[in-house]
Order: sequence, then C-alpha cells, then structure tokens
Amino acid sequence: MQHQYTEVSSHLLKCLSTNHLSPCGSEFYKCLIQQQRRELPASLTELDLAGRWAKSWQPFLLEALTSEVTLLQTNSSTHLLPCTFQVFSSAVHHLLASLNPHRPGHLHAWACILSSYRAISGCSPWDLQGSSTFKTLQLALGSADDKTRLAALNLLCYSSKTRDIPSTEEMKILKEFIPQNLNCESSPFRQHLQAALRRFLVRIRDGCLAHIREVKGKKKEDVSHESRKDLLEQGIGFVEWLGQLPYSFLSPGHSYQRKKTALLLLSAVLETCTDTWNPDKKKGQPPGNIGLLIDCARQRGQWDFFSRTKQLLLISCLEDSTNEIRELSAGMLLRFFPPGFPADIAEVLERRSRQLLCSPRVQEAQMGALMMKILLQKSGHRCEECSLSFAANTGGNPKALCMVRVLLKELEEHYLTAQADMMLSTRTKPIHGVLCALQRCLLEAADDIYTTLDHSLMINLLELLENISLLLLAVLHGNHAPPSFCDMGNAISSLISQQSGCNQTDEEDCVLLSEEHSLVLTCCWVSLKVRTQFICLTQHQLF
Repeated sequence: MQHQYTEVSSHLLKCLSTNHLSPCGSEFYKCLIQQQRRELPASLTELDLAGRWAKSWQPFLLEALTSEVTLLQTNSSTHLLPCTFQVFSSAVHHLLASLNPHRPGHLHAWACILSSYRAISGCSPWDLQGSSTFKTLQLALGSADDKTRLAALNLLCYSSKTRDIPSTEEMKILKEFIPQNLNCESSPFRQHLQAALRRFLVRIRDGCLAHIREVKGKKKEDVSHESRKDLLEQGIGFVEWLGQLPYSFLSPGHSYQRKKTALLLLSAVLETCTDTWNPDKKKGQPPGNIGLLIDCARQRGQWDFFSRTKQLLLISCLEDSTNEIRELSAGMLLRFFPPGFPADIAEVLERRSRQLLCSPRVQEAQMGALMMKILLQKSGHRCEECSLSFAANTGGNPKALCMVRVLLKELEEHYLTAQADMMLSTRTKPIHGVLCALQRCLLEAADDIYTTLDHSLMINLLELLENISLLLLAVLHGNHAPPSFCDMGNAISSLISQQSGCNQTDEEDCVLLSEEHSLVLTCCWVSLKVRTQFICLTQHQLF
C-alpha cells in the first residue's frame, strides 16, 4: 500500500492533527495494519511479524508520538498505539528499542507506549527492558515537563486489573514522587495526580481484599503465600502513609498549592479506603466488604482516618484565606467524618462562627457562614438559645428550624443596629455575614428545608429582607433619584460626616474617612447582592 500511496504517512499525520479528521485517520491506519497482518506469512513469529510492521510504520508512529503538536501527540497515543498492539503485540519491543530517553519527547513517548501496552496486554511493563525500566521511569517522573511526569505517573498507577496490587518497587517510587509534586502550580496537574492516585489506591484496596478473602477461604496450614502477605502489609502501610501525609501541609503558613494538592490526595484516600457511601455516584463506590480490610488495618493500629487531631486540622482550614481550601475541607468534614462534633468542638466552632459573621470583612463573614452550614448539617449539636435539640429527629427537621430562628433573630439585631447607627453597624453588625449564613443554611444544607420551616417564618424573613433593602438603598440614594455612582459616593460621605461629627468642609482632616467609606460600601453592596440572590431563590422555592 505504501509503495502505491507514498504520501500516506504525511496525510495521516495531518488527519491526526485535526479534530474532525482524527477518527477517520485512526480507523484508516487500523485497516491498513490489519490488512498487512493478513498478507504476512503465518509461519513468521510474532517478533518477526512486528518487524515487518516496524519497517513500514515505526518512523511514522514515532514522529507522531514525539511531535510538538499536542493534538497529534495525544491522538497517536490514544488511538494508534492501542490498535497497533492489538494487531502486532510484539511491536512494543521495536518501539522501545528506537527511543533515546535523553532526546526531546522520547521520555513522554516511552511512558505512553508502555501505558498502552499494559492496558492492552494486561502484562506488567517492568520486565520489557530489564532493570533499566524502573530507572527510565524515575527519569520520566523527575522530568521538568508536567506532561511527561503525568504520563509516567499514569504508567505507574494504572492497571487494567483492579486487583493487580502494586509491587514493592512501585510503592517505593510513588512515595518518592508525591512529596516532590505537592507544590505544582498547574490545576490540571493536580487533578490528574488525584485521579492517578485514586487508581493506585483502588489497586491496593482490591488486591488486599482479594488476599484477605483467599486466606479466609483456606485452612491455616494451607496458606503459604508469604509474598502476598508482605504486599498486604505494604499496601496497608502505603495507605496509612498517604492518609497521614496531607495533614503535614494543612497548617497555616503552607502555600495554597500544597494545601490544595494535599486535600485532593486526602479526598482520594477517604473515597477509596473508607466505607463511606455516596448516593450521587453510580460508579466508584467502595466494595461492600471494605470493612474486612478496614478491620485488618485497624488491628495493626493503622487507618485511624477520623481522629480528633485530624478533624481539628480540617476545621482550621475553614478559616483559610482561599475559598477553594475552605470548601474542600468542609466537604470532607461533612461527607466522611462522623455525623456529630464532640460537644467542646461544637461549642468553640459555634462561638467562632458568630464572631466571624459580625466581621465587616467579606472573607471572614463567608468563613462564619460556612461554619454555620456545617454546624447545621452535623447532628448531635445543641443550640443553647433554643429548646430544640439538633440531635432530635422528630417533628420534621428541628435542627434546621433552630438554626434559622437563631440566625433570623441575629439578622434582625443587625438591621435594628443599622437603622439606629449605620456606622456602628458597618463595624460590628454589618448584615451581610448573617445573610450569607442564612442563604447557605436554607439553600445548601438540607434538601427538605422548605418542608420543615413553617410558612409564617419564611414570610417574616422576606419582610425583614425587604426592610433591609429599603434601608441600604436609602443610604446609597441620598437626595438623588435615580442616583449615579458619584451621587452614591456623595451620599455615603454625607452619612459619614453626619455620624462622625465632621463637617463636609473638613473631610480632609478625617483620618478614617476612606476606611469608613469602604465599610459602608461593603455593608451596602455585599448585603444587597446576597439579599438579591437569596430572595430570588427563596421565592422560587416558596412559590
């Protein structure tokens, strides 16, 4: 075929470099090598057959795999390699022999070739090049190129057999790799790292469970699988190590990148190696007998994933300066940890959340709102201002009713303070924090919240929101209808002058003028924004 159609390789490269042409190009290549296989003598060995393929197609495939065009590189790895190994299984030897790890693009190609071979054949890739395979793997894992490191990581972590428990060498290499890549700035890299680790943990989990079932199904005197027993110990130990590692990077002072990566890895551990069921997921749930492995690990004093110290470290992340860290930590506390906080932790958390809700800083107020949401969803907590126990489970949802009543009362206090002294309100009771807490508790914390709360309570809330809106608009309105941004600024300046005792002509002498102006703006704009989102969603649910 190639003798008659000499430009087939260059045309295929162009097809694979174009999104809409890559499927037909890949299918055409597959048809050509299948026809080539049919025309070759049946007496040839697999290695010789692959040699004939290599003579015709190896330069073309290597050019695609090492190309600087990302789409061409991806399509050749995703589509061409699998069908090549399905038709010529020994082609892997010819491809590997032609690679030089020190040439640009060859390390990435090496990892892709072995990954595809492992997926198609189900065989271990570590024996193909003898002792040099792990050395090349470590070279790829240490590459400065994110794409090369991820390709090598995928090779290390993925296996088509989920019970293929990783070897001692694989675990050792991964233990060296993870700490060196916690500070990566690339968000896609962090996501791929989490996905790869999840696959690796599934292999450990399923492989260890298979060994435990195998041991239970035999008499003690028949069990002589010492190597498998060693892998069980090492697998449990690896999960213990990975479950502990993230907490070393959650304390204040560590970078956002380290914290984010650490939380993603912790999430992978908890999703894979605990008995937490997620009703929203159809796939990826832990096996029903995961308890056997958990008991086995705990008998060895390991896998204490939910200790008080770990819970406190995650709670401390609720005050992180970045929203992503706060939300990730909150999600794990709610999904994986026990449904109730110890009484002393709940008390401190509630006190702290009340303080933060009264902060004029938007970020701190959002922290307090998130804490309130978590307190609402954690049963077993009792609110001192209400006779209803959060632990009770009769008469609808009393914990939600209690929390909403407390927050509604707090919001009313903020409103009355603002009505009497706007400047005092902006510093001590700035409205927007409690509004945000109500929004999160009502709209995010429970699905049945509107069936729990009585209609009159929601009407009172809506009326209070209307009064707050009128007050804040009056502050921004001044004497202008409708006001411009300049008019709003002048109205705020006038309010500050009146309540601070400064004459407008003496504004330059008011040292705190700009700070106070910022406080009023924050109180008004953020509160109005949250109120608008909140009232729209609430009315939609009610009516």
